[in-house]
Amino acid sequence: MIETLYRFMSLRTRLNYSVREMAKHTGLSTATVSRIENGANIDLDTARMIGPFIDLCPCCEQKWPETVDNGGNSDG
Repeated sequence: MIETLYRFMSLRTRLNYSVREMAKHTGLSTATVSRIENGANIDLDTARMIGPFIDLCPCCEQKWPETVDNGGNSDG
């Protein structure tokens, strides 16, 4: 979880986002963004919301999985 917190905080810094802007882009509340950055435990729903944004699965701290390639078929 430490890697997740580090990535979340460093991404906000790199993007030069305020807490409010980060909340808007991730779909989280400003309070939740602040709690994450202050090391609070996060629930699974929150982890799922920030995972794609930081390109890291918060549960196992592995790279966020890519979407499945459908072989170029636009039908899905």
